[in-house]
Amino acid sequence: MTAQPDIPALVAALRALGAERSLPRRKVRRAAQIADRLSRPARLAFLGLPAGQQVARANAVLGEGLVDPAWPTCRIIYGEAPAFTATLSDRRVVAGEGMPDPASFPVPPVFLEIAAPIDLLKELTLLVVRAGASWQEQQAALHWAARQTDIALWCAAGPMEAAEFAVWQAAPQALANHSYLLSPCRCPSEAEAAFGSTVDTHAPDWSDRLRASLATLTREARQEDAALGALALSEAARVIARTSEKRGQGVAPEPQVVVLDRESRAAETKPEANPDPEAWRLASKLLLTLRRGAAEVLDLLNHDTSDDALAAEILDRAEQLLSELKGLLADVLQPPAELADMVAEAEETLILLKYEGGLDQAGAAASVLVQVRQAIETHLEKAA
Repeated sequence: MTAQPDIPALVAALRALGAERSLPRRKVRRAAQIADRLSRPARLAFLGLPAGQQVARANAVLGEGLVDPAWPTCRIIYGEAPAFTATLSDRRVVAGEGMPDPASFPVPPVFLEIAAPIDLLKELTLLVVRAGASWQEQQAALHWAARQTDIALWCAAGPMEAAEFAVWQAAPQALANHSYLLSPCRCPSEAEAAFGSTVDTHAPDWSDRLRASLATLTREARQEDAALGALALSEAARVIARTSEKRGQGVAPEPQVVVLDRESRAAETKPEANPDPEAWRLASKLLLTLRRGAAEVLDLLNHDTSDDALAAEILDRAEQLLSELKGLLADVLQPPAELADMVAEAEETLILLKYEGGLDQAGAAASVLVQVRQAIETHLEKAA
């Protein structure tokens, strides 16, 4: 049996990296993001067209009628005693004990955060998203929710019609990664296929089955995060060790995304014999492909968009290019171990970036490509 990771210790170790000055900022930021995911409950969002469905389904999952249909978009978190924080339409923030009464506020609230002593909320945070029926309002709500959602629940009042399905199809990919369709009846097969799972809310025990499914999903997600956290710690340990070694040799470390020590390794990477012309021809071809690929990635990043599909395309392209490079290095150039280690480290970085997703990570992937390209070029120049 595989030993379960010590999550608190892992979180503490990841957060401790923030004080390590020898690490690049992005590595520190990534470690903090993983630590945040490991230390907070999974974030569950109830989405859908207005019909009161989100409120009813959220209350069913909670097991009690906590959420008031009169409330605006709200987040439900665990608290030792009932309490609320309300953001009003004039941007004022009002906090109080107990449950809020929207009619008691001087201006209508636009967002509520509710704390309640319900054990389920120790594992799940609920976000109940209320939005108008217009395409623009739905898309704005979905893009807002995507950045604070781990598991999306689309609450349908009946068979998912074309207009409703079109809203979901245009939603950010981050929502579809872990999603459920909650419907009291069968929906078109195309619609059901767009979700990770479909739950028949007409069944009397649907909420119990959904809670069990969510528990399994969040447990698996936590294990994935723990694995990524361990990978981030291992990667950081290598960077710190290399930096310490260079400091001991009196060499100033270079601020690289993929840590390279080009000058000190020049003698090691220089081949003893003249390079094979065919290998150099293939190497030049790959480097040209890598340059063009990196240029394509950077060009995609210049698009003024927050489309998650674009970020996924960039990350996939980066992974493909690095895979091609790794194949050539292994089969043709037969590089020294240090160069192979550098490519392996870049691969680990891309794994973390792809898991997190988003345009920020896509930009970081482009930076990794540029760093790898420059390292290979430098190696070939010194080996000539």
